[in-house]
Amino acid sequence: MTTCSWLGLTWSEFYTYGAGAGSNEIPSPTGVYTVAGVNQNGFIDWCTYFGALGVAILSMDHDPLGRLVVAGQTTVDLPIEIAPPSLAEQYPYGGSVDAFIAVFDNSEALLWATCYGMQGNDGGATVRATNNTFVLAGFSNSPNLPGAPGPSGAYHEPLVGGSDVFLAEFDMNGHLVWTTYLGGSGTEGVGSSQALDITPTTNNIYITGRTTSQDLDYRDGPGWYDDTPTDNGSYIAEFSGENRDLLWLTAVDGGTGFEDYTELVAIRVSPDLGVCVAGFGSYAIPYMNFPGVYSKSEIYPNEGTSLPNEDGVYIRFGSAHELLHGTYFGGDGGMSGDLIKSLSLLRNSAYLVGQTAKANNVNTFFPLYQAAFPAWWQPAW
Repeated sequence: MTTCSWLGLTWSEFYTYGAGAGSNEIPSPTGVYTVAGVNQNGFIDWCTYFGALGVAILSMDHDPLGRLVVAGQTTVDLPIEIAPPSLAEQYPYGGSVDAFIAVFDNSEALLWATCYGMQGNDGGATVRATNNTFVLAGFSNSPNLPGAPGPSGAYHEPLVGGSDVFLAEFDMNGHLVWTTYLGGSGTEGVGSSQALDITPTTNNIYITGRTTSQDLDYRDGPGWYDDTPTDNGSYIAEFSGENRDLLWLTAVDGGTGFEDYTELVAIRVSPDLGVCVAGFGSYAIPYMNFPGVYSKSEIYPNEGTSLPNEDGVYIRFGSAHELLHGTYFGGDGGMSGDLIKSLSLLRNSAYLVGQTAKANNVNTFFPLYQAAFPAWWQPAW
């Protein structure tokens, strides 16, 4: 039977239940995160608290064996697994904020879990499974995170700025096999829980997020790139699936003023569409238009003011990093912007989810499009 997994925050206390071995039996304090499995008929197969107040699950994925992996950050110790694999890392809570990763087997038993952090703020924003590893990514200002140099030629760099991105790769049994910081003299972050993805055929890693550094270790490579950024934009990075070398690191510029920025929050990769990134911003993006595609090259001002608005951002690159499509997505009028928060790829389509305050009426405009029946269509709100 097919089961979908779900995670979230609860402020109630209740006893968990379900068929999954390893689920907690005693209710935890209020304000803790839950993990649940719901089958194809809508019934709950398994639901459990995970940790205590201070544990926040921010991301999840499934590995090729169908096992659930979750990641996030914590200010307290994690639950203890009964019998972890012999080489699984068991890093203790390091203080302040730590990232963490936890893997459940096919019976929903906790297989292994570990904190990943030291004395500073080390937040885990996202996790993805490759064909045979788990990749955890987040931000850190601790200079001494647990490290592993990886294979010969791997990118393995120290902390550079006030806060850098980190990537930590674990094998299926929880053993740390590769780590690196990624950053410059400013600060870097991971865009969201969707800001990390893995190419299924090559295991290449892609990651995106905000940066204030002008001195990142930019790798031009083939195709499109920007290695002359300002201090309020985003970055896109690609690491090799063969040896974890840094193959491509480009800026997506964001201007220099407080209101001039580009924030990429999601990246997804597929054989059909290539590398797709999405987010929002108010500054020049790599715009690419060709006949027959949606394109919007400028951002309209806020209603009643000359200040720039925010629009959603969608950019698509080919496998050689060539720019295939770049556009803003948003409407006209209103007092707030249009933000793309999530991105999903299915065959030849990119699905973008976000928010807008622009009604499609005589005073404001939003680019609605009515597809053929029975597609959902709501022309107004």
